Amino acid sequence: MNIQSVTESITKHLRDLIITGELEPGTKINEIEISNEMGVSRPPLREAFRRLENENLIVAKPRRGVFVAEMSISNCENIYEARTMLECEAIRIIEQKEVRAIPEVERALEKEKNYVPTDVNNAKEILKFFTVMSAFHKKMIEAAENEWINHFYISISSSLTRYQVLYLHIIGSRETSIADHMSIYDKIKKGRYREAKEETIEHINKTKILLEKELCEIFPDACAEQEEAVNA
Repeated sequence: MNIQSVTESITKHLRDLIITGELEPGTKINEIEISNEMGVSRPPLREAFRRLENENLIVAKPRRGVFVAEMSISNCENIYEARTMLECEAIRIIEQKEVRAIPEVERALEKEKNYVPTDVNNAKEILKFFTVMSAFHKKMIEAAENEWINHFYISISSSLTRYQVLYLHIIGSRETSIADHMSIYDKIKKGRYREAKEETIEHINKTKILLEKELCEIFPDACAEQEEAVNA
């Protein structure tokens, strides 16, 4: 196995652990332990750290080590602002090109309607669930056929998914998301692009509000810090 594939394997392994919460926010990642556990040398491990830092999943602190990035209300809001901007711009381009039928989106919708997670506490099941549920948004972005928009969307995907994992524990969230996705796409098919964009914004904001509430319940400090900043 070459260094590149080793690095990708390490990156994926650590990314999955962070996204699913198996490596909790603030946890120090021991380079020696990971190296021994995975049977890898330091160079590909350090390259994996660099990639994860670029995804904002870890933070390297001089003379202290590498830590899993904290989760916060402000960070969640920033990610969702970026997401809203990118998805709305994708719809604007789709409108400009007069695209209506998007087969890839239709296939994504069909998969998410048929997929039901069997164990919300299983890490692999969680990742599978969000791969299926996020495909609608991913395919909408790709339909714009703008490599930079797609690149920027991919760059926030890991951090975005990390927050979205919390959505899995909200009762009725899956059904609500599917209904929203179908409604947005239906408007695209009918050429009602402005309404599709407005509904996308509403869908994203609704999700963000629910996630922030869930975030406060799981990580009370995340909300406490936000309240202190507002009242300062």
